Amino acid sequence: MPRDGTTRIAVNAGTDPVAPGKLVLFATDGVRLDTPTSVVRRAAPEESARQLLARGDKCTDNALVVAVRFWGGEP
Repeated sequence: MPRDGTTRIAVNAGTDPVAPGKLVLFATDGVRLDTPTSVVRRAAPEESARQLLARGDKCTDNALVVAVRFWGGEP
């Protein structure tokens, strides 16, 4: 472990197809992994992020959730 207080982790990159209309959620390690997401999938992205933070915040670390609804189409 570095002496500056940081922790280095392995990063695994990959791809996964996303269908139009699907909600994509990204969360930091301040959000519990076992937080149910079934209800937030049907909400608007902003509300989904708020609900996930409210239910899954560990309160021991910074928590961040990014929620994006993918509509597809050409770039």
